[in-house]
Amino acid sequence: MSEDKPVASPDGNEPFKISFDEAVSFFQAVCDDALCSACGTAEWEIPTIKGDDNICALKKSGLSVNGRSILNLEIECLNCGLLRAHRVARIREWIDSPKSVEIDDE
Repeated sequence: MSEDKPVASPDGNEPFKISFDEAVSFFQAVCDDALCSACGTAEWEIPTIKGDDNICALKKSGLSVNGRSILNLEIECLNCGLLRAHRVARIREWIDSPKSVEIDDE
């Protein structure tokens, strides 16, 4: 059995990392008010790595592309425990994309 290559960003330079604040921003912007498909509540927990509540815990999906593991960020419904998986590459892509800034006219 061959070992996976290190999990790296699409450019191959650095391993994927998603901060807790980045994940919150992503979910608020892209999945705001997302309800659990099992119980209908909208309370989710974003897991962090042991010893650092600022970095999200990422999990290998069991799939790979070009020998690199595909990662998921799995969030858990706080009511029923359903796990919902989001591809880390898509989250990182959203985080790294330019955002338009809205200016309030007062």
